[in-house]
Amino acid sequence: MESILYLMKLDWYWIKQRPQFIAEGLSKYYDVNVIYKYSFKRSKLQHNKTTSNVKLHPLVTIPNKLNKYFLFKKISDFIFTQKIKSLIKRKKPKAIYFTTPLSIDFLPKDYNGKIIYDCMDDNLNLDNDPTIKELENDLIKKADDVLVTSVNLQNILIKRYGYEIRKKLHLVRNGFSGKILKVPFKIYSDKKIELAYIGSVARWFDFDLLKKSLKRFPNLEYTIIGPVDDDIKILDPRIHFLGTVEHERLYENIKNARALIMPFKLNKIIESVDPVKLYEYINFNKDIITIKYPEVERFNNFVYFYKDEEEFFTQIRRIVNTKSLKFSQTERRNFLLQNNWDKRAEQIYQIIEGKYI
Repeated sequence: MESILYLMKLDWYWIKQRPQFIAEGLSKYYDVNVIYKYSFKRSKLQHNKTTSNVKLHPLVTIPNKLNKYFLFKKISDFIFTQKIKSLIKRKKPKAIYFTTPLSIDFLPKDYNGKIIYDCMDDNLNLDNDPTIKELENDLIKKADDVLVTSVNLQNILIKRYGYEIRKKLHLVRNGFSGKILKVPFKIYSDKKIELAYIGSVARWFDFDLLKKSLKRFPNLEYTIIGPVDDDIKILDPRIHFLGTVEHERLYENIKNARALIMPFKLNKIIESVDPVKLYEYINFNKDIITIKYPEVERFNNFVYFYKDEEEFFTQIRRIVNTKSLKFSQTERRNFLLQNNWDKRAEQIYQIIEGKYI
């Protein structure tokens, strides 16, 4: 079996999303070796075990907070580069799979295999690193194939790096974990409205909207699952933070929620996002309320959209007063069968092998 070297920006045990699912999916076709920087902040990580043939190579380097110092960064970069060189020599990978442009400087000059860049976000607006544009431009030039998760992101890359890169670009959207849950839709009491959110909580999360909704609905409560940025401090007895939860235990923690929400502030980062959580939410067989922007309009059959706070309040009232799901079980099943991570991994395999048209 041919091998692939898979470079991750985050710790493997960060909340399970596209990088981990794609690596596991590709392990059906290749010997996948994942290199990731070990995080010293273990409290925000998951503990679920890898169930695939992926081989993990955690790299213990200098903690990130010390990398701002020139000497420490040089040491970290040296460790990372040596690890990559060692694995290339041992495994002779068919391809190196990049999930971040920050890793391109570690690519050995004599490497002559395929280079795949999975561009999951608008990195220039996501990262504060001033070198990102130069690094991403270098990576895209060297890459044989560039995967993008949304149409908006595809258009941004063409505008930013030139029309000639369009032939390298492939739209590979996100998906869900592949196992369609057999969970019933529950009829809820009006005495308490519980809404839930699953995912990272960062600067794009609209806490102001949640606070206003709590004033409007005295019987409303929120459950939030996922890591929260250190600079976000919200203390409200009706907003319950559960922290990071293993992927396999997500449903049991939101099973009593009336609906699942995606309350994001619209900005340049969000406009390019194909939200993994919407795929997962559909699998959880619950109503969904989300901010509206062009990239998510294709979820129209499954979600209730809002554009402002009054429309958000209207959608809360709607789901409370409606005793059935917006979508049918046939619609749900058909959508999930076509949008799981196995399908995405198969598409990427075809791209790597040069068979995808």
